[in-house]
Amino acid sequence: MKFFYEDTSKFFHFADDSCERNVYTTGQGPPKGLHFLIQSSSLKQRRLVFRDLEAYFRAEGNAVPEAAVKGVCRLLALTLPRYHDSESRALVRRFVKFICDVGGVSGFKQVASALADVAASYTNSGNMSASVARAPLAALNWTVSVIESSVPRDQVPPECYSSLHDSQAKLYACVVSSVDAGLIKRTQKALGGAWKRRPDELSRLHSTAPSWSRSLSGLVFGSFALSQMQQQADPEPEQMEKLKESLLSSFVDLVVSSKSPVPPFAVSPGCTFLLASVTSQEVFSRSLLPPLLKAILRNPEVVMGTLGTVLGTLTIDLSPYALQIGKPVAASLNSKLDQTREEAWGCLRVLASACSEGEAVKGLFLFLEKVYHGTSDVGKLLGPPQKHSTLKALGSLSSARIPSSAFCALSDSVVGAFSKILENEVHEGSLTLALQMLSLWGQRMTVEVPTSMTKLLLKGPKLKSSTPVVRCEYLRLMDAVFDTSSLFPQAEPLIPQLGQAVDKGAQAGAQMFVVTEALLSCTLLERLAAALPAADAQAASCRKLSDSPKAPFYAEKYLLQAPSYAFPHVVGLIETILARGSGSAEALAPPLALALCLSAPGKCARASSRLLRIVSLSDGAAVLPLCRALANLLLQHKVSAASEAPSSGGDEAACSLRLGSWFGAVQLLAQALKSPIKERRAQAALELLAALHDPLVASVAPPIRRLWDLMTDALSDANEAATHFLKTEEQAYQSSEKRCEQGIGGREGIHDVYHCQIVSLERQMSMSHVGPPYQQGQKKRVQFLTLDRP
Repeated sequence: MKFFYEDTSKFFHFADDSCERNVYTTGQGPPKGLHFLIQSSSLKQRRLVFRDLEAYFRAEGNAVPEAAVKGVCRLLALTLPRYHDSESRALVRRFVKFICDVGGVSGFKQVASALADVAASYTNSGNMSASVARAPLAALNWTVSVIESSVPRDQVPPECYSSLHDSQAKLYACVVSSVDAGLIKRTQKALGGAWKRRPDELSRLHSTAPSWSRSLSGLVFGSFALSQMQQQADPEPEQMEKLKESLLSSFVDLVVSSKSPVPPFAVSPGCTFLLASVTSQEVFSRSLLPPLLKAILRNPEVVMGTLGTVLGTLTIDLSPYALQIGKPVAASLNSKLDQTREEAWGCLRVLASACSEGEAVKGLFLFLEKVYHGTSDVGKLLGPPQKHSTLKALGSLSSARIPSSAFCALSDSVVGAFSKILENEVHEGSLTLALQMLSLWGQRMTVEVPTSMTKLLLKGPKLKSSTPVVRCEYLRLMDAVFDTSSLFPQAEPLIPQLGQAVDKGAQAGAQMFVVTEALLSCTLLERLAAALPAADAQAASCRKLSDSPKAPFYAEKYLLQAPSYAFPHVVGLIETILARGSGSAEALAPPLALALCLSAPGKCARASSRLLRIVSLSDGAAVLPLCRALANLLLQHKVSAASEAPSSGGDEAACSLRLGSWFGAVQLLAQALKSPIKERRAQAALELLAALHDPLVASVAPPIRRLWDLMTDALSDANEAATHFLKTEEQAYQSSEKRCEQGIGGREGIHDVYHCQIVSLERQMSMSHVGPPYQQGQKKRVQFLTLDRP
């Protein structure tokens, strides 16, 4: 019997002559050259290799030497880093199942041994990327093939099952370490499906648990196995409870009591199923709470990050343990290590979010207040960094999931505590941070605003320690608190104070934060004017300032220096003015374009919703001016490439915007152009095309091509506009040629972008079956493409 490859018979063949048969009869392993052929990059070659291997093993049956089976199984590991397509990996999976079916117990042993070697090679790899984790996933799928094979289970030695389950644990942990949701879901689907088809495998898994559950990988694997046991049609409670107790014991030993940092994936998503199974406070207080408290006291630098993840994964109410856990965690707020302090207040945030009783959160808040003032068991805080961490902890408790009635009772104590801090503190950074943390609490005041909050907002800005920066934070606090129309009447005492801030801002000139005060006050007055007559009267005088394009907060110099939180307010104020019809879209477009460019990267969702409303106002009257303003920012050299450093000194307008920020604003506008105003869409697209042809934009060709479909959709609404588009292409190229001849700029990289635009436009217009104007455009397009290009 002979099996030949057309082009590789000199490397690999089976023959009836004695010299070749000796390869198998003497147990020397697979044929010479197989380790080269199995690594072939040709899919056809791979199919031939596995076809002939299966034919050989099928023909030889039980006469195949064990060494040959062992050698072939070892060679399968070579496919893991080389077989990336699904069909090639399916060939290996089928062959693994075939080996087990044909070879019986011997094949099962050899495959399990080969998988053990593969798993061992990935054991110390640490956190894997998603691309690297695909290889362990492929090997894990081999174990699924082994499970689904027809090997008599009663004849397989227990040590083979122990080896197989240990390999599964290591490979599963490798996939989980990638923290890639798609890969983890595929892995769980494959393993879970195999266990559903063969429920007896879970029982064997439980019987071998002592051999694999005492490692970190076994803990992660056991957590998933426990969840699958719970989903069985006929679960065995005693078996599950034993496995759960064993895994919790391992979790305490390997994670909680570890003397070195544990990889984050080991807790979440690694042990998510295990911690979710802790559904009673009795189990938590008996199995997890004592070792957690002991670990916090012994080695907080190591366990603090793990503690936050554990508390966030648990599904029980932690209100009874709020102070018991919070006090030792709060001691780490006085640590000299930045990371430990960050993790400590992060733990307190998670702890608060797991509490549902207002009294428990109040007790923890009052204790942290004592920590800040140095009157607790923690002692006096070492310096400003420790104070700031404690302030963040106080603000993080606002994430508590307590009922509205309990929150109203708690909010008065919170405002009182922060008032005391704001009155006694003189450091500007601490005052700013304290107000920001109080704003987190203010955002949740949706039912009632405490009287103490109104008094603080009246008194706080007038304190000697309240600099313009601090007063801006008071206004941001006011903006966060009075965000619901039902609370507007409680803001009436603050209206005169807002009017005074606007008057100061009108005379401030170049004082950035005083102008920002005026901007925030204007937006607040516009909001309150809808419900309060007093605010409407005050807002009427403010509109004289805000409706003027020469207002200080629309100035380019101010916008280029303003804090990031000011830009959404500029966009919102312009939206209000355009909706009211009291301002010119042409005059307000430049500051709007600049504010969008500066706010788009960080406030994309909020800016896009506001921009969509602006575009829809007055049938899109603001679209064309805004497009021209965005184009002018680029054409006037006020945008710099990402690699260029921002200018310092001199002309503050030059090279002050990053290309990515400008491009983000154009993307927002392109999304807004999806509105059904066809005439505006075509005209707006043409306004932007000139700027999009700039060589600076052509340097980011890959991301910019996402805009072409939107642009050409807009242009295909009008044949005349499409013809004009092609003319623009030719003129842009000729202008580029002239700049190149004069040594001003080059044409490199522009051709591909232009070509992409034209092909996209041609595709869109051919689908719309336009008439003669398109034919004229087609002629122009051919002439343009036949130009001598570099």
